[in-house]
Amino acid sequence: SGTETTYSWYLNPALTQVSTTARIKIADEQDASVSDVAPDSPNYFKIVPSFVITAPANDGGGNPARVMASRNYQIKWTTQGQNSTVNLYYWKASTCASIGGAGTSIARGTADTSTAGYPWPVPDPAEISTGPVCVKVRVTYPADETVLDDSDNFWVVAGMTVVSPNGSADKWDVGSSQ
Repeated sequence: SGTETTYSWYLNPALTQVSTTARIKIADEQDASVSDVAPDSPNYFKIVPSFVITAPANDGGGNPARVMASRNYQIKWTTQGQNSTVNLYYWKASTCASIGGAGTSIARGTADTSTAGYPWPVPDPAEISTGPVCVKVRVTYPADETVLDDSDNFWVVAGMTVVSPNGSADKWDVGSSQ
């Protein structure tokens, strides 16, 4: 009977390629014919990325972000591991306590652009007429959607658009009311 030895393997986030078909091979340094591969095919293990959504996020004091409806908002996240695509979803509810169930797809199989973010055209939910709507977004690994991160809850609020003044041709006289 042999001695059990363990080896701690650091998966460097900058260098580690994610995989759904990973295996480990160990070999004697003096005699490569003395080796073992685990797990046996087709019982591979996975090396998966990890995600942390950085925007939207609360203000650090626990106050949820406020995002205007009908505008593009940059969803941002960090990724650990070399990963090429992600799926993005969102959930909405009138109260943050009731968020749950199936999410709505924002993008599936989109490039993992965590450094630049993803420009999400924020929907204008019908519920917004009665006040802000509580929302959260999720980023997932397409090959295994149990690998995910959820944003903090945030509020989608009615948007506003300045319609006047509308450019350099507009003049407002001092002392006038506009």
